[in-house]
Amino acid sequence: MKLSRIVLTYMFKYFCGFLAVFFCSVAVSATAKRSIEEYIVERARTYAETGIQSIGEAVEKMDLIRQLMIKESNFHDLAGRVSDVPRREVIALTASNQMLQEFGYMADYIPYMFALFRENDFFVSNGQCSLDFKNYYSNFLQVELAEAEGGADSFKKYLFENAGNNTHFLKIDSMLFYCSGKQDQMRDAILYLGNRTQTEFSPQYLLCFVMDQRELVQYIFMPEIAESSFLYVEDLNTGKELTSYGDVPENTGSFADGSIVGEDGRYFTIVNTDNDMGWKIVAGVPEAYLKGQMKAVDVLIALYLWGGLLAVLLLTLCYSLGRYKGFRKVLATFPQGDVRPSKTGQFSDYELLSDGVKRLKERGADYYRQLGELKLQNQAILLESLMVGGIRTIQEQEAFLAYFGRMPEFYCVAVVQMAPGAEESFEEITLSMQSFLRAANIRIWGSVHSGALNELFLIECLPDQEANAAGLADIFKKMSAEMTARYGITFHTGISTVGMKPENVSRCYEQARGIVQAQYAFENENMVETYEAANSALAENPVTPELLGRLYGMLICGQQEAVCAELDRMAGIYRRMPYYFESNKEQVFYTIRNIYSCVLLQLQVSEKDGRLPVYGPDLTCVEMAEGFRKSTDVICGYIVRRKRSKNEKMKEDILLYLNTHFSDAGLSAFTVSQEFGISEKYLFQFIREQTGETFASLLLHIRLEMAKRYLEQSDYSNEQIAELAGFGSPNTFYRNFKKATGMTPNVYKDSLGAKEERAEGR
Repeated sequence: MKLSRIVLTYMFKYFCGFLAVFFCSVAVSATAKRSIEEYIVERARTYAETGIQSIGEAVEKMDLIRQLMIKESNFHDLAGRVSDVPRREVIALTASNQMLQEFGYMADYIPYMFALFRENDFFVSNGQCSLDFKNYYSNFLQVELAEAEGGADSFKKYLFENAGNNTHFLKIDSMLFYCSGKQDQMRDAILYLGNRTQTEFSPQYLLCFVMDQRELVQYIFMPEIAESSFLYVEDLNTGKELTSYGDVPENTGSFADGSIVGEDGRYFTIVNTDNDMGWKIVAGVPEAYLKGQMKAVDVLIALYLWGGLLAVLLLTLCYSLGRYKGFRKVLATFPQGDVRPSKTGQFSDYELLSDGVKRLKERGADYYRQLGELKLQNQAILLESLMVGGIRTIQEQEAFLAYFGRMPEFYCVAVVQMAPGAEESFEEITLSMQSFLRAANIRIWGSVHSGALNELFLIECLPDQEANAAGLADIFKKMSAEMTARYGITFHTGISTVGMKPENVSRCYEQARGIVQAQYAFENENMVETYEAANSALAENPVTPELLGRLYGMLICGQQEAVCAELDRMAGIYRRMPYYFESNKEQVFYTIRNIYSCVLLQLQVSEKDGRLPVYGPDLTCVEMAEGFRKSTDVICGYIVRRKRSKNEKMKEDILLYLNTHFSDAGLSAFTVSQEFGISEKYLFQFIREQTGETFASLLLHIRLEMAKRYLEQSDYSNEQIAELAGFGSPNTFYRNFKKATGMTPNVYKDSLGAKEERAEGR
């Protein structure tokens, strides 16, 4: 075999293989070009849709801000004032202004927000506030509206009229306002009047949010196309334009999604209709941007194809020569026989690879150890972040659960600060403290090193632990004394009050940290102090208007188990937070007792018969709950007995009415329900519960029994019996009688005669 022929064979095989790959690449390139074109359009669409979704979320946050504001007592006081302005209303005005400023810092997507009141002339914004809106409007706030005249009265009247008409978004041609100490002006902005689900027609106040057109453009368009695009926003409820940006074509509101519009097809439209927000958004992406993006793609594909063709030739030549040289090398080695070691003493490739693998294995153990240390450090950083910042979002709760397994129901935060000199033995001291606390039956939920010489402890409170953490403080005092005797270091410790709900952990941390910072003067002695429980607001009083409303509704409906469950929950919280109970005990008792008194009054039962508990200064929360539980048993038992007696009386009256009026062919469930003053639906349910039959089957049974009696005791014809029994027509009488008895009325009457004859024969 000639070696030149072998070379040609290799070249032919490789050329055919690479050429097949090349043709596949051509098809892939064409598909890739189409995919890239679709991707560019989809990228702009996705960006716009994501921005629109973000706008909707921003509006939801505005609604949340509104809900938070209307819950503020100061804000409610402002809305209710109609006359002179006492000092407390000025304070309420300033407090409301401060709240809006804080919300303005948190909500950077809202450049300006303000509140107006129907019955007075107060004005509150995230920038300034005023007692005289008319004077403020002309000096610091100026608004131009196409549908309203100038002036404060006209602007205020226009806003309240639109709010009363359930209009939530208004177009602002121009707005000049002061915020954060500087003047700003917006054009073509959108004014949001509050909650989109609000249906009140005469609001007492308005909390308005200004949505800047510049922010909307940044949300919807990518930065590279924002200047050359157009935007049109229409209110679906009114059909009016809310804002427009750029070179907006005519009849933009009628454009369909994906249309090519404008002169010479300059724009590609993205239309989004958000029914929840009540907007129709038409965004125009410049066609020139799409073409400009594809120019680079066309050049790259051309280079790819020509380079691929050249690569086919070069790879064919290289691989062919490589295989040829390999073949020559194999041929050259056959006579040699064995492989001989290198004379230079260098390692072979396999030896070098084996040595590298060994080194990697040796390093692997170090990598795993370092990875474990990093994991512990990350967990410590996570715990410190959660304790300092609080656990509020779903992601933070998931992170806490992933680390600790579950949320503690009640907890304390303890901050232990060691004196200088503990740096070298810090880890040993920390382990000793943890061992001491666990031996004292203290459940450490988590601990972390913070700062230079601080150790934070998150401690779960046990059911029998005191609410003011006094018992916990005694344990920390003993621990500090033992650690000082062992290591010669002083300790300053701050313990927070008992907290509940995970979002309050940051407040507990601040309490404990503040106590430690206040102990700087006691440098050479151990200090352990707890936060005063009476100053705590980490738990909400369970006796709320919502609870009282639920108690009344459940009592009047006789829901005994639900009432007892509410009482047990209330008593459980008071056992955990006894200072809440002791400070409000008499008020809590008589508040709940008044609910029970109202129920007894509604049921026309005296308080003596209702066995209401009596207040005493030594009354505990458990005794109070037990006393109301006994009253609940009496009330619910009375309701059940009265309902049963009432049902029996109604059942007898309905049956008597049916047995008296069965001959009326027009008798129906509707006429009976009207007679007894109940709904037709309730009548159906009542008959089935009391008799086990439907209304129709019960009435049919009565009529059939009366028909049998007429057949047995009279000589009436079937037509007369059908009319007397209330069937209306003979056919209806025949059909129902045969279905019930298995025979016709005539056969039934004949069978009665045969029975009499047999009886006489006997």
